[in-house]
Amino acid sequence: MLNKPKYILFILSIAFSALTVANVVLFYYHIEDQLVFVLTTIATCSFSTVSMTYLFFHFKKNYIDKKVMEDEHGELDVKKMKAEVERVQREREQEQRQRQFEESIVNMKGTAGYEEFITKKLAKDLNLCQAAYFGVVERNNRQVLKLQTSFAYHVPESHEVIFEFGEGLAGQAAVEGKMVNIKKVPDGYISVFSGLGKTTPSNLLILPFKENGKVKGVLELASFSEFDAEDEKFLGFISEIA
Repeated sequence: MLNKPKYILFILSIAFSALTVANVVLFYYHIEDQLVFVLTTIATCSFSTVSMTYLFFHFKKNYIDKKVMEDEHGELDVKKMKAEVERVQREREQEQRQRQFEESIVNMKGTAGYEEFITKKLAKDLNLCQAAYFGVVERNNRQVLKLQTSFAYHVPESHEVIFEFGEGLAGQAAVEGKMVNIKKVPDGYISVFSGLGKTTPSNLLILPFKENGKVKGVLELASFSEFDAEDEKFLGFISEIA
């Protein structure tokens, strides 16, 4: 059974063909009735115009517009597929990264150079400009944070860096026991010295390390780039296994 568009096209084609044949016959036999000839010519031209107009809109609706829609949806699907592939790839890279760190931490945990190892390894992996680990120690019958190891952290050997719990950003993180991601570092809080002069990193992440629910140390990480959600997720994983 013909559908509506094809049925209309079929009728128009038959009518156009019949009128064309009639016009040819009239012309062939030199029919002198000019009115008949003119009427058949007008009818033929009219049907031809209607047919071409219908064919144009039918083709536009069912082929051109449809193709454009398919291309738009196809392009959209490709973008979604690409984004999904990139997301899966990032997750795999993150999992591999975590496994590598976990293996290294397990092998080094409990050794004398453990804090220095994890501080410098994270500094290298995250491309940090500074990193410092403050361990919890007893001082005058109270717990304080003492700088134990660092990366690019300029402190005279004879000078001790100590924070009370609640003092400074490291002390606040030790009290709260939560990761702190600071997008704008307070002026003068930390500085990096190089051959080009003295600069202040704009981003700081403070990561408490816990053992049996109690903070055993705080790691400060400074960077000129922001710590994004993936960095936070990764460092949160490190704090759980460290």
